[in-house]
Amino acid sequence: MLPGIYYKGHERWEDHPYVIPEYSFSVQVDTEPVLSDEHSEFKWCSETEARELLEYDSNRIAVWELFQRIRFF
Repeated sequence: MLPGIYYKGHERWEDHPYVIPEYSFSVQVDTEPVLSDEHSEFKWCSETEARELLEYDSNRIAVWELFQRIRFF
């Protein structure tokens, strides 16, 4: 969950949610990603570098979990 105040326009939300659900996914890729208009860049990172670049603890935990799962492949 992320605080609603981090989202632009949250002051005008009618139901005034305090927190927004957050989901994490991973996929195996074989080519360079094609970005949508929502994103301007991407970067391949080690676990350590990714965790240092992330702002939210929930994202750091998701990266940690992902690397725990893929260590055994």
